[in-house]
Amino acid sequence: MSTVILLNKMQALCKRKYKTLALLAIVVCLFYMLQCLSVFRLGELSDARARAWGQINHKASSYQDDDDQHILLKGRNRIVDGEVRMNDGLEEAGLIKNGVESEKLNSHFQVSNQNKANVKEGDGTIVETKIDAGATNLKDNVLQVQNEKSKTGGIKNFSINMRGVHAKDKHLYILGEDGLFACLSDKKTRIPAEQVNDDFCDCLDGSDEPGTSACPHGSFHCSSQVPGLPPQSVSSSKVNDGICDCCDGSDEWGGVLLPDSIRIKEGEKLGAVFHAPCSDKCKFIVDVQRKKQMTRERGQKLQRDYIRQAFRDLPQPAQRKKYGPDGVFYPLSKQCFSLREKAYTYQVCPFSKVEQRAQAGNPTNLGRNAKPVVMDEGQQLLVMVDGDTKLCPFGRARRSKIYLICDVEEILLKVSESELCEYTFTLSTPAAC
Repeated sequence: MSTVILLNKMQALCKRKYKTLALLAIVVCLFYMLQCLSVFRLGELSDARARAWGQINHKASSYQDDDDQHILLKGRNRIVDGEVRMNDGLEEAGLIKNGVESEKLNSHFQVSNQNKANVKEGDGTIVETKIDAGATNLKDNVLQVQNEKSKTGGIKNFSINMRGVHAKDKHLYILGEDGLFACLSDKKTRIPAEQVNDDFCDCLDGSDEPGTSACPHGSFHCSSQVPGLPPQSVSSSKVNDGICDCCDGSDEWGGVLLPDSIRIKEGEKLGAVFHAPCSDKCKFIVDVQRKKQMTRERGQKLQRDYIRQAFRDLPQPAQRKKYGPDGVFYPLSKQCFSLREKAYTYQVCPFSKVEQRAQAGNPTNLGRNAKPVVMDEGQQLLVMVDGDTKLCPFGRARRSKIYLICDVEEILLKVSESELCEYTFTLSTPAAC
């Protein structure tokens, strides 16, 4: 009896095992069939693409003459070494559908070596023009190349959008004898004028997109410049980002607005950040620069008295070295300046001591020994070291950095604790002019 039971169990186990193997075999077969179907479909797509490219190449070759004319097809095309380079995505752009070129592809420019251009319009009219590369003129942000009258009596113009181009580089943005624009660092790559500043990067160096954010590592030159300041240029990535970087707002020509969720709300501190739509603030900056220049001139007259005092009290050059050029900051060592900031009162005695006083308790020394005055990012800087070490990490002594800026009055303007146990002060004085 036990043997029969054992045999029955083994038989049942074998049936389950074979059922599992059968199901696994079915899954493998289905997977293999799907793979075969995918490969077949890929082959059909490859054949369709090959037929499409063959038709395009045949169409392009039919336009070429014996005198080595260059053919330029509208769309995202470039001429490199006399060959038409067409970017991927023709089907997505609507130029090819089901392997057959669309009507968009029939509109083209055909330019010969004799500086003649046959322009085939959408209605089929062919207009012959002669391009004079020397007859160029710059007007606003557009470079115009005037052509002779066509056979139909109209005048055809090619133009280059000059937005974002530095004034010293505008002479580079001209059309060649073939009526095309050549990339600045690769003259063999040429594109039609309408593909300059069209928000698509055609040139590897990005020279065809000086006024958009299409090309990485590019630079946008602001339309208006402030006299006396370095040329205003911003990274191409900041063009049409909703933030006004140029004083005239020319970098936000697209009218892009920031979402309300990230805009600085009314009443919040803006600082130097302005949102699009931008207003022209160049005149305001010019006025500020003019006032700074007037202040500097007045301060320089007062500065002479500081230098005379230093030469009178410190006859030796080695004695004056500590106090800046010609000892001009020496008179500050005879004075102290105070500033109330929140719960503390700060007292700055240049070259002597810097203290922080609370409403109660003893003052905390923030620096008692002075280092010689040095230049730091265009500003005169006095550093006071060896202050108190209490509550500072690793027993480090407190120190103070005092930036001396130009003004006709001597005022302690502001203080901040830039990092733990390091303080930054701004002190105006005619000595810094």
